[in-house]
Amino acid sequence: MEQRTPEQQKELEGFFSREGSGNLIVGHNLDEKDNRPELSFFLYPAGDQDPAGEYRKIVKEQMEKAGTYAFVPDCSIELYSLPILAELLPPAPDMSTEDYIRSELLPYTDEIGLVPEASVCLRNLIFAQEHGIPLEGGNLPRLSGKQLNQLVHYHTEQDELADKYGHNPVYELPVRVIETSKGMLFFSNNELGQAGLKNYYQNLTDNYFSVHSEAGPVRQYYIDRISPDMRPYIDAGYRKDDSTGKYEFAFFDQAVYQRKDFNMKNWALEFETGMQPCPSEFLLLAEHSGSRISAHNNDVWRLLVLKEHGYDKNAIQQLSSNYRYTFLELGRQIDNCINSGGMTDGKNTGSSKNLFDLIEEVQGKATDIIKNEYDIRGHRSFERTMKDLSYDPLVGDIRLSYPVRQAALEGKCIYLPEITGSNPGLHYICADKEHEKLRISATPFSRQIYREENGKIVPFQPKNEISPKREKVSKAKKSNGPKL
Repeated sequence: MEQRTPEQQKELEGFFSREGSGNLIVGHNLDEKDNRPELSFFLYPAGDQDPAGEYRKIVKEQMEKAGTYAFVPDCSIELYSLPILAELLPPAPDMSTEDYIRSELLPYTDEIGLVPEASVCLRNLIFAQEHGIPLEGGNLPRLSGKQLNQLVHYHTEQDELADKYGHNPVYELPVRVIETSKGMLFFSNNELGQAGLKNYYQNLTDNYFSVHSEAGPVRQYYIDRISPDMRPYIDAGYRKDDSTGKYEFAFFDQAVYQRKDFNMKNWALEFETGMQPCPSEFLLLAEHSGSRISAHNNDVWRLLVLKEHGYDKNAIQQLSSNYRYTFLELGRQIDNCINSGGMTDGKNTGSSKNLFDLIEEVQGKATDIIKNEYDIRGHRSFERTMKDLSYDPLVGDIRLSYPVRQAALEGKCIYLPEITGSNPGLHYICADKEHEKLRISATPFSRQIYREENGKIVPFQPKNEISPKREKVSKAKKSNGPKL
């Protein structure tokens, strides 16, 4: 229960003890589930000289406060001219303002048929402000059909947000900020913000090894004070999906990431990961966030361990059945080799291979599985990379189109008018699958040459042109003849 200050209590007692009439500004929330009544329930005695001016001042203050909230409370602000103050008792010191307004003041005004001198709905005022609608007498003017629909939608949206925030409009501290290569995300410490932060990390963990995942560092900051420039972005990724009508965090929408420059002076760094596609960085993220590890990622990070280190008994045993049996026999041979006192001549190991051969075989099998059965960030095969429609490689000064990459993969020699301005003699490319790279040359790799025309790969026969350098040499030779 909210408590009035002694000064506020004394002011109200003095107001209701006066003889005759008096003006009272009353704020009350129409939301019966209001979880912060001290924000929307208030009583302010107004003077006799300019009660309307004092009323407008209070309304303006409430609008400014609403601009700092997670949602706009369904608050009504009213100005009453009470005819006989002695008919009402002031609220008792231990009685909340909410209880007094609901159980004493409003029933009294209903009983005597007293209507307010002025009354506004805070949500309507904020709606008008956001949509550039000028007010008439402090209230909404007559709205068009479209504006009425927008107003109804706005009230519904605010009601839904109130439910999501537990009917508490205040952003709870601390705020967590996630910095990525795309921009920044801000999460409140309300239940909604906590769920959003957890949702983000689960999403990041699930897609950690995806070729389209976040590739740059991810940092988490702790902020114990909200500055005005960051307030509009707190929990901003929480949006309604128009197709389902449900609210959810849209982390795949670039618009939710903020790229503006913030003053990070008082931000405390809590966590940082480089997002390298390796087991240690992946496990660091999963441990920090408490995210569950999917069966897919469980196999991936353990296969990467085997690829890097060659042997890890726990990694082999915790693989899914799809791969566990591929390595069990090799693991048994390695264990026998180690337990035999370091014997590497094949005796007592059940294998003619020594320890180093066995470890290399584990690494080779893990590498083949990763290369052929997965498409992992940082471990993609050359062929998968070239076939990726979203891949946009820069070769020299030009970007290779998808048709050109496909033709090169098929073994065709491709002619390009210019690859790089620093070396104008380079014109030909082809795919070297064995070494998993593109080759570039000034001379054709084969007699049959192709080029791209209007998105299609067609045969091409280059003209025997003399390069500018050779042309100069030729002219110089001609000038060396005897003068006639």
